[in-house]
Amino acid sequence: NELFIIEQVSKSLPIGWKLYVKEHQSMVGERSFDFYKKVKNFPNVRLVKFNYYKDPKPWIENAIGVITITGTGAYEAAMLGKKALIFGDVPFNLIQGVTRVDSFEQLPVLIASFGQIDNIKSCAAYLATIKSIGSEIN
Repeated sequence: NELFIIEQVSKSLPIGWKLYVKEHQSMVGERSFDFYKKVKNFPNVRLVKFNYYKDPKPWIENAIGVITITGTGAYEAAMLGKKALIFGDVPFNLIQGVTRVDSFEQLPVLIASFGQIDNIKSCAAYLATIKSIGSEIN
């Protein structure tokens, strides 16, 4: 339930922080307009226009941290030395700084720990592992 997750993250943010919600391109047209209206009702949440940008890197570089259900935004954040939170299981949660959220009660503490991290060795080890044991897929 994406709307519930957005609500819980919104409630867990420190005062003055904003949550920018970007819809995954494959979901465009899959949700009702009512979903987006409800997202816009949270006072500290901003909905990013679908066609506002092509490259998420500048957004991640300017963010304090990244929160995603299972999206690669968390992987990109880790590669840029930023902490990220995920709600599902992904292979890149082995990278230092990518943390799986197991309960909504954890959110305030996990969000408060956002910031730059020195995880270059962890990122390099992950990439080396992928290169050595991974296989190409079509």
